[in-house]
Amino acid sequence: MDILNAQRGRVVAIDNPGIPMSLFIEGWGGFFGFKSIITQFTVVQQGGVQFMHTLRDFIYIYVFGERIGQMSINGLSFFTSCESSPCHGLEYVNQYYLENRVSESATPLTVVLGCGTPFFGFLVGMTMDLSNPEDIIGQFKLDLRVIPEQSSLG
Repeated sequence: MDILNAQRGRVVAIDNPGIPMSLFIEGWGGFFGFKSIITQFTVVQQGGVQFMHTLRDFIYIYVFGERIGQMSINGLSFFTSCESSPCHGLEYVNQYYLENRVSESATPLTVVLGCGTPFFGFLVGMTMDLSNPEDIIGQFKLDLRVIPEQSSLG
């Protein structure tokens, strides 16, 4: 999808099949549904380990499994004209958070990176701000906690 600045505070989206990386987020309406685009996707995964150093230069490692991971999805939201009144993409993102936050849903959201790398996570937080008031462009960040997956080797 190509995003073009049509006039101050407004953009035009043109569907373009040349997307460099696909990202599926369960329930996400994309630009046409939410007037918002994803600009950054971050996943942090980490093992639960403890290292113990001894006086004779031995190092022991204790492995406690995999810790819950962190995921953040950042993006930009734009102003648009709704049927009855002007609205902003941040309103759609806020509604997405309200409907999918962990306190509302007992099941994790599915996020698929590329052709088939799934993540299952709980939406635990959101940050949004109107970072560019002159152009009426807002920023948002969705925070998820990702359930550790078993490796395909084990």
